[in-house]
Amino acid sequence: MLLRLRISNFAIIDVLDLGLQPGYTVITGETGSGKSILLNALSMLLGERADFTVIGRGGDKSVVEMECRLSHAFIESFFKEFDLDVEGDTAVVRREIHRSGKSRAFINDTPVNLSVLRAFSEQQIRIHSQYNTLDLKDPSYQLQLLDRMAGLMPEVEKYVVKFCAWEKHLQRFNSLESKWKLAQKQEDFNRFQLNELTELQLLKRDYHAIEKALETLKNRDEIVQLAEFLIHHIQGEQCIQPQLNEMLTQIDRKAKGNESIELLGHRLKSINIEVQDILNELFSERERLTELLDDPKELESQLDAYNHLLRKHRCINQQGLLAIQSDLEEGIEQATDLEYQVRQSEKIAKQMEEELNSLADRLHQKRKEAAVVLEKKLIAVIRELKLPDTALTFSLEKTDELLETGKTKSILMFSANKGFVPVPIEKAASGGELSRVMLAMQKLLAEVKGLPALLLDEIDTGVSGDVARKIGVLLSEMGRNTQLIAISHLPQVAALAQHHFRVVKNADDESTKVAVMPLDSDERILELARLISGETITNNAIEAAKELMA
Repeated sequence: MLLRLRISNFAIIDVLDLGLQPGYTVITGETGSGKSILLNALSMLLGERADFTVIGRGGDKSVVEMECRLSHAFIESFFKEFDLDVEGDTAVVRREIHRSGKSRAFINDTPVNLSVLRAFSEQQIRIHSQYNTLDLKDPSYQLQLLDRMAGLMPEVEKYVVKFCAWEKHLQRFNSLESKWKLAQKQEDFNRFQLNELTELQLLKRDYHAIEKALETLKNRDEIVQLAEFLIHHIQGEQCIQPQLNEMLTQIDRKAKGNESIELLGHRLKSINIEVQDILNELFSERERLTELLDDPKELESQLDAYNHLLRKHRCINQQGLLAIQSDLEEGIEQATDLEYQVRQSEKIAKQMEEELNSLADRLHQKRKEAAVVLEKKLIAVIRELKLPDTALTFSLEKTDELLETGKTKSILMFSANKGFVPVPIEKAASGGELSRVMLAMQKLLAEVKGLPALLLDEIDTGVSGDVARKIGVLLSEMGRNTQLIAISHLPQVAALAQHHFRVVKNADDESTKVAVMPLDSDERILELARLISGETITNNAIEAAKELMA
């Protein structure tokens, strides 16, 4: 329940402090007096986008604040969920709009973001403007009203959450599938390239060594002859090694005691060892060269294939080709993994779709069952509002396609006159008839939703006379179950309210200000008389006002 509304420096409202009561409250005032400004201010508390042009001339910020009495259940759930402080059973929610471009929201002086503000305020007040009545012509809005009146919103919200998750998953699936299809187009080419590189056996062969081997084969015979020549001149009887051995033997025999010759002998031994090493390497090289293939065609073929792929892939060495081979292997592996991801994602999408279909089917059935009951209740209320021959039905069609709201398309069929077949309400209902249908729905909504406060903006548009009186009676009945605030121009509607405020616009040479005044019984009679006769209040109008108040 709303206890207080405070507004400062908002448009042409300087300072406003309204104490609000339970029951039915009416707000009246001349056209253009500023009633819409109250709605705009309350919309700020409902989390609407900040409009910085509303900041008045009295400072650098506008402030809108409401004080609410809360239920124990709401305090236990909401304030614990968002870790907010609360004392007693009341809370104050505030929205500040700064000229600097900043907008701030508070609950009990604790800063909160707009989503939290919206979650709080939507549980405290619902605003129905005159433009919402025109929304009744929209089939999607009709279905939303049906769901709300039937108390199906928890199931609808559960479905919508899963539907949005499904759509996001489908986007990811489509993206994955596109990548996979692109990878498939590349895969054959990549495998061909990988096979070419695999045949080179890059990890087993050293192509630098193969190149050197081919160079060696070109002059192998000459090198073998040279090796044999060197072996012969090292090892022959009159060659290096036998001569060194003889010199060492003579030194061992004859140079004992001559330190200088003995030192030379050590040096000759080192030379002899080095000569032997040279000889051994000559033997090994001669043997290696002798064992080389006589036909170099196989090595040339391997080297040709290697050089071809170097040019093809623009590489300068074997390591470059190995890096490309690794990239191709990784790419093919990723393509395989991508295919697995696509299959898994497709499986999940089907599971999600099956669950959505199940939820949508149950929701459609519940809508059909609820529609039968609601149609009777709505017709009963509408007939009380001077439409005795009303026919109204929700035409519900089940679709094959999953929609954001389920698998239900709804058309509200309406006829106000006997003998006429109901047609879509946007084709049949006048402005006054639309208002009465919407009011009947608001009555059922208030009963189901159980909101602490409901604000109706000119829900009585397009009606007059006895119909207006019936609307006043209905609003008075609604005020017994919920805190109801109605903005009206009709004296018949205003007369039945328990509490009455008048919006007045005052202008002087320098500025224009809006004031909202609570009216006592005498003031209410004058205000009702003004609504009846205009600015010139006649005695007949006063008497008529008294009669309406009786």
